[in-house]
Amino acid sequence: MDNIEKATEDLFSVADAYPEKISRLDSVVEKARNLISSFGWEAVFPVWRDYIYRRCITFKSAYVAECILYRIPGTGRLFPYRIDKPYEFVAYLYYRLGDHMATAYSMWASLAKDILFTSAGREDLVRPYNDWYYPEDDPLIIAEIAKWSQKLG
Repeated sequence: MDNIEKATEDLFSVADAYPEKISRLDSVVEKARNLISSFGWEAVFPVWRDYIYRRCITFKSAYVAECILYRIPGTGRLFPYRIDKPYEFVAYLYYRLGDHMATAYSMWASLAKDILFTSAGREDLVRPYNDWYYPEDDPLIIAEIAKWSQKLG
């Protein structure tokens, strides 16, 4: 577990240099893929989720976390990994992206739809996406955003 935690810190610390070193993101994503290959998603994601919930508390750190997760599958590929409590997780990212959501919206909406398809069985969100679905209008996501807002103020 220590290896995963150290690697997680290294991966997500790229946010400290954002936007100047965002070009490092491709190598960070490759390291993330290698970490998943070495330890498995089931071992890696709980550490990532805990890190994201504890340390990704600003727009730029949440944005970098979103970028890493969005790019892991590769261009045009569906996010393949299951996430427990997917609505809670998607809502957390939305809450932290906050006032800067315009910058992150397209990537967040795509990632949200993928996560909900893969982890919540939302067959209605299979690609190509239905243009009528907006994650921020989903009552289950709205409820989770409200919980985060109340918890984190």
